Amino acid sequence: MNRVLRKLIIATISTVLATLITYLIFYKDIDKGVLVLVFIIFALGIFTYGIGVSLLANYFAKKINQKAVKTLIKFLIYLIFGGIFTIFGFIGVYSLIASFCFFITEEIISR
Repeated sequence: MNRVLRKLIIATISTVLATLITYLIFYKDIDKGVLVLVFIIFALGIFTYGIGVSLLANYFAKKINQKAVKTLIKFLIYLIFGGIFTIFGFIGVYSLIASFCFFITEEIISR
């Protein structure tokens, strides 16, 4: 599969998963009408920032030979860049969930 297409598929799956998980956590605080808006806004972030972080993580990880260390480095890069936004409350929670979803989805699809 083409690398760009794979990243787009991963970003799409991650956006849906992160939005659903975030909704399950905050379902009392989020109106369903607002959920569509949240999905669209955060999709833009995942498709730009998330794919960029993924490319960066892959760049650093490919220099490592041990699979377990490579996976750990990628995971830490995702969490660090996803955790940058934790100072913004809800956005930070969504960002961490999205980074985790992106990492897990990429690991599953890349196998």
